[in-house]
Amino acid sequence: MCRGDTEQWFFFAPRQEREARGGRPNRTTRSGYWKATGSPSYVYTAGGRVIGVKKTMVFYKGKAPAGRKTKWKMNEYRAIIQGARHGNSSSSPVPQVKRYTSKK
Repeated sequence: MCRGDTEQWFFFAPRQEREARGGRPNRTTRSGYWKATGSPSYVYTAGGRVIGVKKTMVFYKGKAPAGRKTKWKMNEYRAIIQGARHGNSSSSPVPQVKRYTSKK
């Protein structure tokens, strides 16, 4: 939890096996699901280099597609690690992604 800000929390979540192989991330919970809204945006360094991707999500209570939208929002950040290779399938670097999220 962020010090001094009771509305903002951060946590880290490892990629699930299915997601790591190019599958869809599972964002469901017992009481609802997180749905991505809008377009993802890039996260830049002060020098203008892309270091990650940010997605905004909204929590819906119930099951898709009939869930009720709530006021809960979450920003999901995926850090792009430059130069990491994915297995032996290619000689060109493929960014490996680690994800952390923050709730507002």
